[in-house]
Formats: sequence, structure tokens, C-alpha cells
Amino acid sequence: MANKEHASAKCKHYDFCGRDIEGNPTDGLCILHSTDPAKDTHAFAEALAEHRKREYGDYFINFVFPGRADFRDITFTRNADFSGATFNDRADFEDVQFLKRTSFHGVKFLGIANFSRAKFTWGANFQELIIP
Repeated sequence: MANKEHASAKCKHYDFCGRDIEGNPTDGLCILHSTDPAKDTHAFAEALAEHRKREYGDYFINFVFPGRADFRDITFTRNADFSGATFNDRADFEDVQFLKRTSFHGVKFLGIANFSRAKFTWGANFQELIIP
């Protein structure tokens, strides 16, 4: 019974991801939010692609990107919110267009963050960035 209950338990950040807990149940996190440095990058990429197709797909609040985050040449037509996200490797936003409100509030960039030729129609919040 405990395994069945675990399988349907919601991620701590369910309001932003709509996913169940994956990995260590005591963490209470899905693959998009998991801080596990050994999490599967391929599984993360698949979950991220699925997330982007959903209604709140441009909300990446507290996501933990395990490898290179490649958003090059994407147009965000809805509000994009990366608040509290962690990019463990390169974050590539080259030639990205943000057409609505955008937030990178409290984002942690542990690798290079490339915003070459990115366009922010409504501006962007880059307060409290963490860049070691």
C-alpha cells in the first residue's frame, strides 16, 4: 500500500509542474524540481518538453536544470517565469523572444548564461540573481 500511496503523491511544487513525486519520496519532488545531481538528463528533457506543452508550460519556478539548458531561438508567447530555478550548467537563451512578462528572480546560474540577442518585450526581472 505504501508504494501505491507514494506513486500518487504530488510534488511539493505541484502548482507549477503538475507532476507526482519521482525519485526519493522523502524529498517530495518530481524530476523537474529534484536537486539530485545524478538525475537522468534524458528523462528531465522529456519531462520538460511535456511540461512546455501544458497550460502553465512557461512556468519553470524552482526547476533544477541538470545539464545544458537550451532555449535558443524559442519565442515565449506567454508569461515566462524562471524564479528560483537553478541552472547547473550552461543556460542558453540566445535569440529568444519573450513577448510577455518574464522573471529570472532569484535564479542561480552555476555555468555560463547566454542571452545574446534575446528580446524582452515587457522587460524582465533579474533581481537577486545568484552567480557564484
